[in-house]
Amino acid sequence: MTKRTFFRLTIFFMIIAAFSGISFAAENEGSVSDNTTKKLVKIEGKYMDETAYVKVRITDPDSIEVTDDDYYKFLTELEIGDGLKIPLEDEGDLSRMRAIATSEAIRNNEKAVQLKKAQRIEKETVKKAKAEARAKAKKQYEKVWNQKYEIMGLPAATNGSTKTYMDYRTVTATGSPQYALLNNTKKAYTKDGFRMYDGYYCVALGSYYGTTIGTKYYIELSNGRTLRCILGDQKSDRHTDENHQYAVNNKDILEFIVDDIALPGGDVSAVPGFEGSIVSIKKIIESDEDIYKEIYGDGYVYVPPAKTEEKDGNDKATQSQPVSKPKKKKNPVKKKKSAPVKKVKEQQTQSQPEPESVPEQETAPVNDTENQQNETESPPADDSVPAE
Repeated sequence: MTKRTFFRLTIFFMIIAAFSGISFAAENEGSVSDNTTKKLVKIEGKYMDETAYVKVRITDPDSIEVTDDDYYKFLTELEIGDGLKIPLEDEGDLSRMRAIATSEAIRNNEKAVQLKKAQRIEKETVKKAKAEARAKAKKQYEKVWNQKYEIMGLPAATNGSTKTYMDYRTVTATGSPQYALLNNTKKAYTKDGFRMYDGYYCVALGSYYGTTIGTKYYIELSNGRTLRCILGDQKSDRHTDENHQYAVNNKDILEFIVDDIALPGGDVSAVPGFEGSIVSIKKIIESDEDIYKEIYGDGYVYVPPAKTEEKDGNDKATQSQPVSKPKKKKNPVKKKKSAPVKKVKEQQTQSQPEPESVPEQETAPVNDTENQQNETESPPADDSVPAE
């Protein structure tokens, strides 16, 4: 093999190797229609559940325009043919190359510049994408971990070391907020067997800790881990202690909602990272309106809790279940409630005693409505509350 042939083969294989790297990347990342390849950049680490993914587009080297300045920036020598090269230091070298080089050599020089320029562009693009992804992850991290909260009390009778679980498919009432949250097509998903909602573990708690489905919590365990949790179901009051903080049978405060898993003893504490007792429960402060809108979306029409006036003049608020569709606003129960409340209010403003001509049964619908609404606060035992 002559020296000339050797140099030609060397340059040939170098070019093939360089372009095969780009082709391999394009094959793995997926080609697109505009002479670019897309690359997925994943950012994770300290931000854990706030991992950011960002897609960047990498330009195909063949589509890159090459200027004379690019030759000086990316090449130190130029091919002129027959395996010969000349150093590139000034414009004279570039002009001399173009005057004496073969057409093939000129094309090879241009492709070499295109390749190096594409690699530089890709490096800068990915670096920028990573910086943007980290900033996004950090912002989300600070948002979800620095929300205002209320510290809730813990029962003296149990430390919550037992953590039971239920399958999310046991919630079958399709019109309930539990079902809407656990089956949300955009934000609900399964991670390692646990049902998640937008980075929060779906759980069930006693009514002491809140009755609004979608309420969020920071729950700290004795192993040093703090979990972000969201109320996906409600423990039935008849299954909990008198303060409705824990289930009487298993002494569990926290019940996880899962997706088809089976654990020894029915206890989530068997999973690494979930062992230990409950150190604190912090209830994140949000309005019911914001919670329901997150579950049902922008089209949700919020119906605030109804207020009735007691004889002692104190207001008593009763919580209403969310309405996912505007047409549900026309509820016959609300019509029966509004009229009697108005009559009672007018009678209280009069200085004279309540007239005997007003039948006592006119105020009955107010109490009936209140009872009906209070009954809806606890999810049906057969649909949403698992067997203890």
